[in-house]
Amino acid sequence: FASTRVGEESPVVTVLVQNTGTAPLDVAGPPLVTPPVFTVVDSFMNGDGGFTLAPGASDRVTLKFRPTADGLVPGMLTINWDATSLAIPLSGPGTIAVAGVTPSAPEGGNVELGAVCVGQPRTQHFTVDSTGTGPFRISAIELTGQGFTLMLGAPLPITVGPGVSYGFDVVADPAGVAPITGTLTVTTDVPGNAVRTVPLRAVGLASGLGVAPADGIDFGTVDPDVVSAESAVTLTNCNTGTLAISGAALQGTDLEG
Repeated sequence: FASTRVGEESPVVTVLVQNTGTAPLDVAGPPLVTPPVFTVVDSFMNGDGGFTLAPGASDRVTLKFRPTADGLVPGMLTINWDATSLAIPLSGPGTIAVAGVTPSAPEGGNVELGAVCVGQPRTQHFTVDSTGTGPFRISAIELTGQGFTLMLGAPLPITVGPGVSYGFDVVADPAGVAPITGTLTVTTDVPGNAVRTVPLRAVGLASGLGVAPADGIDFGTVDPDVVSAESAVTLTNCNTGTLAISGAALQGTDLEG
């Protein structure tokens, strides 16, 4: 059987049963399949009674496969006739599709595209990654939010196989000196996790020396004699020439740089 994702049905497989002898074959019951992830869709005998296959005659048994777990599943098709039996081995690989987006946002956070000088767009490359054992289909990638532009790679829809990634770009181009936010939405056919959303954020900076975050740093509540987590300040040259920074200083109490 072809590789089939867990919970889905494979294309049908047809087995041809032929009497190559010179005497009729008395088939003693319907074909049997094990385990139950394999099923008979149609056969020359769907009832419980017998069936006679004339010399030179043939008929078909049609099967399907619906895996319940990842990995190769062995099975058996058994046809009984004239006090004997024919055992035909079956096998079907069950697969699981897993889709991830890189970079991804931390819990409750955003993918930060950083400080962006007004008039100097910044591009962030993203990938939709197939990290499972089965393929999935990307049907749509959408972007909302002023100041962001989506640039797709190959046309959609597209099927992404195991170990393969689909790449595309998001361009941040803020119109003013302020933060901008957006949402990236990736729609796939992965069972139970079809839609992935990625919050985006960038900060527009004016010409000259841009500082981000422009609205200051909130260290939150810090107990006495406890050192807070570090917070970074980004300096960006939004001019066309070189900027010389002669120094930096902290003002306030209990601050260390």
